[in-house]
Amino acid sequence: MIADTFKLLGNTGYGKTLTNKESHMDVFYVDYEKAAELGLSPYIKKIKCITEKCYEVHMRKKEIVLDLPIVVGLSVYNWAKTLIAISPKLRSTIRALW
Repeated sequence: MIADTFKLLGNTGYGKTLTNKESHMDVFYVDYEKAAELGLSPYIKKIKCITEKCYEVHMRKKEIVLDLPIVVGLSVYNWAKTLIAISPKLRSTIRALW
Protein backbone atom coordinates (compact mmCIF):
# COMPACT_ATOMS: atom_id res chain seq x y z
CA MET A 1 0.00 0.00 0.00
CA ILE A 2 2.76 2.45 0.95
CA ALA A 3 4.80 1.48 -2.12
CA ASP A 4 1.81 2.16 -4.37
CA THR A 5 1.31 5.55 -2.73
CA PHE A 6 4.92 6.58 -3.33
CA LYS A 7 4.75 5.28 -6.89
CA LEU A 8 1.69 7.44 -7.54
CA LEU A 9 3.40 10.46 -5.99
CA GLY A 10 6.38 10.00 -8.28
CA ASN A 11 4.20 9.52 -11.33
CA THR A 12 2.15 12.65 -10.60
CA GLY A 13 5.30 14.73 -10.29
CA TYR A 14 6.62 13.34 -13.57
CA GLY A 15 3.29 13.80 -15.33
CA LYS A 16 2.98 17.38 -14.11
CA THR A 17 6.34 18.31 -15.64
CA LEU A 18 5.15 17.12 -19.06
CA THR A 19 1.80 18.95 -19.04
CA ASN A 20 1.08 20.61 -22.38
CA LYS A 21 -0.38 23.96 -21.35
CA GLU A 22 -0.86 24.97 -24.98
CA SER A 23 -3.76 22.52 -25.29
CA HIS A 24 -5.69 23.97 -22.32
CA MET A 25 -8.96 25.76 -23.14
CA ASP A 26 -11.46 28.06 -21.49
CA VAL A 27 -15.06 26.78 -21.49
CA PHE A 28 -18.02 29.14 -21.13
CA TYR A 29 -21.76 28.46 -20.91
CA VAL A 30 -23.58 31.44 -22.43
CA ASP A 31 -26.80 32.50 -24.14
CA TYR A 32 -27.23 33.05 -27.88
CA GLU A 33 -26.19 36.73 -27.94
CA LYS A 34 -22.98 36.14 -26.00
CA ALA A 35 -22.18 33.04 -28.12
CA ALA A 36 -22.57 35.13 -31.29
CA GLU A 37 -20.25 37.75 -29.81
CA LEU A 38 -17.63 35.18 -28.76
CA GLY A 39 -17.91 33.49 -32.16
CA LEU A 40 -16.15 36.46 -33.74
CA SER A 41 -13.06 35.97 -31.59
CA PRO A 42 -9.89 34.56 -33.21
CA TYR A 43 -9.47 32.30 -30.15
CA ILE A 44 -12.70 30.36 -30.75
CA LYS A 45 -12.31 26.60 -31.01
CA LYS A 46 -15.87 25.27 -30.98
CA ILE A 47 -19.45 26.26 -30.14
CA LYS A 48 -21.91 23.55 -29.12
CA CYS A 49 -25.65 24.09 -28.74
CA ILE A 50 -26.88 22.46 -25.53
CA THR A 51 -30.41 23.88 -25.49
CA GLU A 52 -32.09 26.73 -27.37
CA LYS A 53 -30.93 29.19 -24.73
CA CYS A 54 -27.60 27.67 -23.64
CA TYR A 55 -24.41 27.28 -25.65
CA GLU A 56 -21.06 25.75 -24.70
CA VAL A 57 -18.15 27.80 -26.07
CA HIS A 58 -14.59 26.41 -26.16
CA MET A 59 -11.83 28.99 -26.60
CA ARG A 60 -8.06 28.76 -26.69
CA LYS A 61 -6.35 30.67 -23.90
CA LYS A 62 -5.32 34.21 -24.78
CA GLU A 63 -2.19 34.03 -22.67
CA ILE A 64 -0.14 30.92 -21.95
CA VAL A 65 2.41 30.93 -19.13
CA LEU A 66 4.99 28.20 -19.68
CA ASP A 67 6.25 27.83 -16.11
CA LEU A 68 6.69 24.06 -15.84
CA PRO A 69 10.13 22.36 -15.91
CA ILE A 70 9.58 20.40 -19.13
CA VAL A 71 13.31 19.64 -19.39
CA VAL A 72 13.10 17.61 -16.16
CA GLY A 73 10.29 15.45 -17.54
CA LEU A 74 12.12 14.87 -20.82
CA SER A 75 15.31 13.95 -18.95
CA VAL A 76 13.45 11.37 -16.84
CA TYR A 77 11.85 9.95 -19.99
CA ASN A 78 15.21 9.66 -21.79
CA TRP A 79 16.84 8.07 -18.72
CA ALA A 80 14.05 5.47 -18.52
CA LYS A 81 14.41 4.66 -22.23
CA THR A 82 18.16 4.24 -21.75
CA LEU A 83 17.68 1.82 -18.85
CA ILE A 84 15.18 -0.22 -20.86
CA ALA A 85 17.58 -0.39 -23.82
CA ILE A 86 20.43 -1.81 -21.70
CA SER A 87 20.75 -5.54 -22.10
CA PRO A 88 19.31 -7.70 -19.28
CA LYS A 89 22.80 -9.06 -18.54
CA LEU A 90 24.14 -5.60 -17.64
CA ARG A 91 20.94 -4.35 -16.04
CA SER A 92 21.54 -6.33 -12.83
CA THR A 93 24.98 -4.74 -12.30
CA ILE A 94 23.84 -1.14 -12.68
CA ARG A 95 22.96 0.77 -9.54
CA ALA A 96 20.15 3.26 -9.77
CA LEU A 97 21.22 6.85 -9.15
CA TRP A 98 18.14 7.79 -7.19
